[in-house]
Amino acid sequence: MSAETAPRRVEWLLVLLLAAAGALRVFHLGTESLWLDEAISVTIANDSFARIVDEASKDVHPPFYYFLLRVWLFIATPTEAGARLLSVLLSLCLIGAAYALARRLAGRGAALVTAALLTVSPFHIQFAQEARMYVLLALTGTLSMHTFLEAFVLGTPRRGWMAGYVIVTALMLYTQIYSTFTIAAQGVSMLLLVASRRVSLKHAAIPWAASVAAAVLLYSPWVSVLVRQATRVQEGFWIPQLPWQNIFQPFHTYAGSIPLVILLSILAVLGAWRYRSLAGAIDHSSAPVIVLLAWTLCPIVLPFLLSRIGSPIFLPKYTIAASVPFAMLAACGTMALPRTGLRVALVVLVATLAAWPLSAYFTKPRKDGWRAAVAQMEALAQPGDLVVLHQGFNQWVYDYYSRRKDLEQLASPFGPAPPDESPGQPIATRLASAVGSHRRVWLFVLHYDPWRRPLASAFAQTFLEREHFQPNNMDVYLFERTSAPDAR
Repeated sequence: MSAETAPRRVEWLLVLLLAAAGALRVFHLGTESLWLDEAISVTIANDSFARIVDEASKDVHPPFYYFLLRVWLFIATPTEAGARLLSVLLSLCLIGAAYALARRLAGRGAALVTAALLTVSPFHIQFAQEARMYVLLALTGTLSMHTFLEAFVLGTPRRGWMAGYVIVTALMLYTQIYSTFTIAAQGVSMLLLVASRRVSLKHAAIPWAASVAAAVLLYSPWVSVLVRQATRVQEGFWIPQLPWQNIFQPFHTYAGSIPLVILLSILAVLGAWRYRSLAGAIDHSSAPVIVLLAWTLCPIVLPFLLSRIGSPIFLPKYTIAASVPFAMLAACGTMALPRTGLRVALVVLVATLAAWPLSAYFTKPRKDGWRAAVAQMEALAQPGDLVVLHQGFNQWVYDYYSRRKDLEQLASPFGPAPPDESPGQPIATRLASAVGSHRRVWLFVLHYDPWRRPLASAFAQTFLEREHFQPNNMDVYLFERTSAPDAR
């Protein structure tokens, strides 16, 4: 690599980047409420390890993140910021791991640009501020890829790297099901590398296959649960089917804006094209760039194609692991530019374009306002009031914020399907049966839920609307009965 930055200077720049990343990730960390998925994480993690396994088996995510969060909550403050701080620390570890891998493949300059891209990425900042497992998925995926390259691609397999690969890959599998697509990327890479004779079948592919088998063996206690979870998903899942053009959506999500995704995509293509000259410090030709391309594409393309032939499972946030090699390729493209000043100017431009969506991210509320909603309702509620939660799964987040024990609760009798009065009883009739003789009823419903207006209209037939307030993304109503319920 030409004009390689002095090692000591790069180390200080990395420290400054990590400090900036930490500041961006803790800024407003506890300002917003937990939303549903975060409340599920915290509620599960506050239980015993045995109960964590049981609750995780009912969902679609394995238990490793919940185990980490349970340990973390022993030392962290029991607040929104305290729960999210684990993801902040994991995100900083991810930047360090990405830097180490990029330095190994393309030198200090490209590694520093990779760290800078991840530091200012609105996508990575968002999930560093969320008490969920997605940053851990990216971190374990990066560590799995690093050990994969060291153990099977960049040299003769060594037991230390192979053992590390088995461990981190097993932990990756226990983090989220999309980890299988990172392993698939390794398989595609190995197939291409063996076919092009860049690595040996005997000394690379077979040891890798044996190591994958060892990782799967460590994962085997969860395999039966995985089968049940996959069966439930195929029977019906909440993710919508997306048109073909949405296969590009993850790249826009990583970048945060159209101008930035265009720029980063051009740089990534340039980085892949010029990789051999940039990676002169290694002696393996284009082998690593094959791995980076497979790692970028497989976690996106494979689940998208599976969603076309079965129940949809494709969400851009699930593909977070692919954002790391995308940043590395863009960094390689940046370092392919002929002059240092031009590279610095480009990094500044990227940071500026990233700051555009960041300004909206930090100033516009994004999460459902459960904290304010429950607090305001409990300040106004009378003993014996009925609280109706629509949908029923919102019980998780309501229970997290609820403090009063003198109120009754009812998970909504209506399912997640769009409201339809044609089959069976009308909504008002079913609602009257559900609420019984309660005089005062509180209704919690998300603002964008198609049931909101039909439910409010059904209540209006026998109740008066006494209160209506709207914390972010939510509507909370108090309905009071105008007459005694029909005794029939």
